[in-house]
Amino acid sequence: MEISGKRYAGVHVDHQPNQAEGVLFSNCVFVGCTLAGLRDARRFAVRGIRLSRCKSQGSVVGPVFLEDCEVNGLETVGHDLTFHDTAFRHVSLLGDIGHVQIRTRLAAVSTPARWSRISAENTAYYESVDWALDISRARFKDCEIEGVPCRLIRRDSESQVVISRKSLAASGWRKVAFGQTHYSLAIEGFLASGDEDRILVAPRRDRRFPELVRVLEDLRRCKAAD
Repeated sequence: MEISGKRYAGVHVDHQPNQAEGVLFSNCVFVGCTLAGLRDARRFAVRGIRLSRCKSQGSVVGPVFLEDCEVNGLETVGHDLTFHDTAFRHVSLLGDIGHVQIRTRLAAVSTPARWSRISAENTAYYESVDWALDISRARFKDCEIEGVPCRLIRRDSESQVVISRKSLAASGWRKVAFGQTHYSLAIEGFLASGDEDRILVAPRRDRRFPELVRVLEDLRRCKAAD
């Protein structure tokens, strides 16, 4: 089933959308929409949804389990598309993608007790996942990912690298010339987190792409990144 050219504004889905499984949304617009909950209800799985050439403005996904989904071309207007406290299985982002953030512990909605529960659920969930995210064919304007094990992320080796606590500790990463890039702050933020590893992305649609890739290559050269 395909839904084309529809505009959704302020739609809040906090239950499992079984009727959406297998649906292709093409050229649709989502404004201020949420998928799943801001309430402390049991998380549910969203499966088999595809988006093609859609737009998002101020929309949020999570916390949910997102499975067998594809986003092929997505323009973000005004605000990032944010996934918070979401676990992934076989989710692909490809084509021209705007600003995407995959976050954990979103302060506005995550209490310490809730985050502890969700973190334990995600750890157990990923034990049976062969791959979680495929971002290897995405041309982002911006992308930040945390909370997803890097071994489960399919990536483009030129513009998407992995850093870990072990690799950073054994390297001279602080000597890298970061210039006007954000990577130094990103690494400091990673080290302050509880994650074991993280992806650093050089967005291909960022006008600074050559400089961003140069910094990633320097991090590789000093053994801080893979």
